[in-house]
Amino acid sequence: MTPEKRRTHESLKIQERMLGKKITQSIGWENFKDVFMVSAIHSLGSSDIEDYLLQKSKPSPWIFPKDVLTDKEDHKLVLHMIESTLYDFLPNEVPYNLKVEMEYYEVSREGNIHIVVLIHCNTPRIEKLVMGKRGSRIRNIAMKSEQHLRNLFLTDVFLKMVVTDKPKYSTQHMADT
Repeated sequence: MTPEKRRTHESLKIQERMLGKKITQSIGWENFKDVFMVSAIHSLGSSDIEDYLLQKSKPSPWIFPKDVLTDKEDHKLVLHMIESTLYDFLPNEVPYNLKVEMEYYEVSREGNIHIVVLIHCNTPRIEKLVMGKRGSRIRNIAMKSEQHLRNLFLTDVFLKMVVTDKPKYSTQHMADT
């Protein structure tokens, strides 16, 4: 064994011994104050976490009034809800390549919400995929999105989705619900 290899070998042995000492002297997990064992299969441990959180929580006034669900703007909620539905209905990377844009948003005097959303596709092929056979897929996406929005806003929502592979003002297909 060459002197250089001997020094490397001795250095590794020293590091191993130091690591061994550190492991034998350590108790618990560093940087963790409490550890919870949880089993989703057997439904065990979640009550321990709940008890811990209740014990650590401190009373304070609510940040938002009771009737406020979120601090996000309504039109952003609409766009996120529609994007979520697109993820559910479209295959693979297709929904990630779409651009969803709010064209129109109005709350009527009766409290109903009227929305028109543009769905921009990169290519005519993707547009056809989004539309589905005779527009059936986009109709289903629009109906499901509309239902989600009704549940979210607790009022009637009328949604129109426009699918296009063209820039903004040259629309091709519409799905009314």
